[in-house]
Amino acid sequence: MHTAANKKMKIFKRKLWQQRYMHIMILPAVVFVCIFNYVPMAGLYIGFVDYKLGLPVTQANFAGLKHFIYFFNDATGVTYRVFRNTICLNLIGMAVGLIFPCLFAILLNEIFSIKFKRVTQTITFFPYFLSPIVIYSIIYNFLAVNSGVINQLLKDIGLITQGINFLSDPNWAWPTIIGTNLWRGFGYSSVIYLASIAGIDQEQYAAAEIDGAGRLARIRYITFPGLVPTITVLLILNIGGLLGSDFGTMYIFTNDLNRERMEVFSTYVYRMGLMKLNFSYATAAGFILSLIGLGLTLTANKLSKKFTGRSIY
Repeated sequence: MHTAANKKMKIFKRKLWQQRYMHIMILPAVVFVCIFNYVPMAGLYIGFVDYKLGLPVTQANFAGLKHFIYFFNDATGVTYRVFRNTICLNLIGMAVGLIFPCLFAILLNEIFSIKFKRVTQTITFFPYFLSPIVIYSIIYNFLAVNSGVINQLLKDIGLITQGINFLSDPNWAWPTIIGTNLWRGFGYSSVIYLASIAGIDQEQYAAAEIDGAGRLARIRYITFPGLVPTITVLLILNIGGLLGSDFGTMYIFTNDLNRERMEVFSTYVYRMGLMKLNFSYATAAGFILSLIGLGLTLTANKLSKKFTGRSIY
């Protein structure tokens, strides 16, 4: 048994030496992740003490699970509201963010003009590179109550007499942010599906065409099954981030009028920690969010592996 262990170690060392240049190339990324992702995790200790700004963490009184218990026993209803907003917005966003870019990629793949494909991809991909501030400025010009293009158009055709406050009305909060996120990530997601389609064996399409299969039949029996592995991976990753949100976009689009429908976990933790200076409670809430996200990822991966045979590990 000892000999077998030594043999495995020798094989490991030999492979490590043979792949030394690859390990050297990946070393900066590993160091970056350790410094900016793992080292800051020591700050989770703040969630277990009554930390006060200006005092060393070591001098803070140990509170145990007090802040965690308060999070789940919140009598104000804020925790429930934040959970509801985060989960509902992400579930709806995940659904439309998977379906529409996938359909768009399939349709774009059926177009023969290479030039048209490239122009369309560039136009749809461009919003992904815009900052949340620029995104909000564009959306504001379209949805402003008095000067917005959409409100002016609705007034001109007689559907409304007064402008709709899309950016502050709680009833319009979810459609506005979901539509904005879909528009922003539409091109990026479709590129992922297009890359997956490009990896499908083209001989399958040729054989199906010879057998008399039309475009819809080829999409149904070749293209879509070829996209299933990509859809599975994206679905697992999205489920893992079900309680996470794009902080920049959500923070800019949230105001006092629509906060009840727009505040999500990321903005809630920011407000409690950096605005109300309740660092211990904010740390505890963030830690709970991370644990739930990890659990969702592992569960989704296990279920996918069990029912579809596909997983991310």
